[in-house]
Amino acid sequence: FTALDFSADMCIMKWYFSFEAMVEYYRLCRVYSELNGLKLRDNPFMQSAQHYVEFAMDLNEHIGYAWHLNTRINHKWASGIALYTDENFCAEYELLEALLSIGSWFQHHLKRLRGIVEEEKGKRQMALTHPEVMAA
Repeated sequence: FTALDFSADMCIMKWYFSFEAMVEYYRLCRVYSELNGLKLRDNPFMQSAQHYVEFAMDLNEHIGYAWHLNTRINHKWASGIALYTDENFCAEYELLEALLSIGSWFQHHLKRLRGIVEEEKGKRQMALTHPEVMAA
């Protein structure tokens, strides 16, 4: 999903990029945190995603842009990257590479996180239904 807005007052373009895998990843991060009693800021999956997006969005010292990572999950495209560019921005190719890389990262890591969350849920269910097995 991509959205575009323009502020003529300040010559700023606002772009918003979101990926389905990103929204699902952050939803599962919340489930993982809840299952393990973690705050989101202490969740290693949240930290890993934040570090990767920061790495990818470092557009080789180009100027004329700023960005913010949204990790909300309250609607279909809530998680995403808000990008602000001005007339000095000239890193469209680097931005495209970064976005493709970010989308791929979330696709790949979503599969792993999905498996881990399912395993955690299974352990919790086993502990609730068969406490004697978990005690052994």
